[in-house]
Amino acid sequence: MGTYRYILAVLVLLSHAEGKLSGLSPGVFAVISFYLISGYVMTLLIAKHYEDPRRIGAFYLDRCLRLFPQFIFYSVITLALAATVTFWSRWLATCTGTDYVLNFLMLPIGYYKIFGNQCFIIPQAWSLGLELTFYLVIPFVLLAQASAKWLASLSFVIFLAAYVGVLDTDLFGYRLLPGTLFMFLSGAAIAKPTLFWRGQLLFFWGLCALMFVGLFAFPSLMALKHNGEVLLGFLVGLPALAILSRLRFSDFDEFAGNLSYGVFLNHFVFVYVFRAFGYNKEYGLVDYVILIGLSTFAAILSYYLVERPALLMRRGLRSQAQHSAAEPAL
Repeated sequence: MGTYRYILAVLVLLSHAEGKLSGLSPGVFAVISFYLISGYVMTLLIAKHYEDPRRIGAFYLDRCLRLFPQFIFYSVITLALAATVTFWSRWLATCTGTDYVLNFLMLPIGYYKIFGNQCFIIPQAWSLGLELTFYLVIPFVLLAQASAKWLASLSFVIFLAAYVGVLDTDLFGYRLLPGTLFMFLSGAAIAKPTLFWRGQLLFFWGLCALMFVGLFAFPSLMALKHNGEVLLGFLVGLPALAILSRLRFSDFDEFAGNLSYGVFLNHFVFVYVFRAFGYNKEYGLVDYVILIGLSTFAAILSYYLVERPALLMRRGLRSQAQHSAAEPAL
């Protein structure tokens, strides 16, 4: 699964380097798979280390130690680059001091379309705001397991309304938790099948397959923003996760997975460097290879310099959870 996560991060990179596959954005497709993986991994993580309701705070700290260190690291690098090298970015053009603070908090930028804030230090990090929102919710969903099937069903109804344009398709079909929760919980149901009714996961997948076919029958639906990419991401991502979850984790797979978050975060730094040197033409194959290589090399460095120390702290939290579980209640 680590190799798959790395490939997904590269797809996000290609999307931001103006890459398209049959007119669809590969980055959107990848983000949906990340939603599914997040639901799967968080369910396993909580079951193993944070199932005790008293450990919810420790789970939140664990997740902050996962998301924030490299995020802050690359945010600082991006701002330092912007202060020393001339390049154009519509995401940084109108930023104020308050905008920078909101960016460093991460959670608010997941709601940028609601508040009309168009300032991003790391543009793709809006999805981390959604991830954080899911992290806030998932411990309570798992505590009240019977609610998962109903919450997923309600979320799917909201997603369906977005699909036909009754609700904002971009917001409720891609960027906000009400319309994407069923995706996260579908990943969770692969880790813990008792969360859903029997056949519910297959029902979601089958209906999404029909909805995808419907895009070609009704071009007006295809024209709604991200409809095609989101559905394709779910249709491919769900069976991919189901298959990969049954495979053994190799050393190479773990290494690739360790690099995925860095690649996801850092690639805009190199896009900006390309722009700073006047590279504004369309990317070719060699350009993509160079961009992926630079991003991967930087991800290796940031993993060992930034991520690995935070990982040791997370392991300490999980060790405490195991010790607490072994202690008798007083």
